[in-house]
Amino acid sequence: MLVVTSIANAQNDSTRHKKDKGISNNMDSTKKANSKNKELVKSLDLSSNQKKSLDSIHAEAHKQRNAIENDKSLTDAQKQEKIKALKQQERSKMNAILTPEQREKAKQAKKESKGSSGGQ
Repeated sequence: MLVVTSIANAQNDSTRHKKDKGISNNMDSTKKANSKNKELVKSLDLSSNQKKSLDSIHAEAHKQRNAIENDKSLTDAQKQEKIKALKQQERSKMNAILTPEQREKAKQAKKESKGSSGGQ
C-alpha cells in the first residue's frame, strides 16, 4: 500500500512539474507578446480615448476567454473554436477604433513581427 501511494505521489509531482513548466512557458510567451503590444501601441500614437477603449475591449475579451477556458461543459475543440471567434471579434472591435493610418501601421508591424519570428 505504501509503495502504491509513493508511486502515485511521484506521478502527481511529475505531472504537476510538467504543468508548472507549461505555465512558465506560456507566461514567457505572454510577456513577449505584451511587450510587442506595448511597442505597437506607442508607435500608433493612440489618443487617450482610443487607449481607454482598447483597454476595455481587451479586458472584456480576457474575461470572456477565461470563462470559456473554465467552462467544463465544453470540449477542448469547442473551446478552441469559441476562443478563435472571440479573437476575431476582439480584432474587429479594435480595428473599428483605429484610424485608417493606425490600422495600416498595425498591419505592417504584424507583417514585420511574423517575418522576424519565422511566421509564428
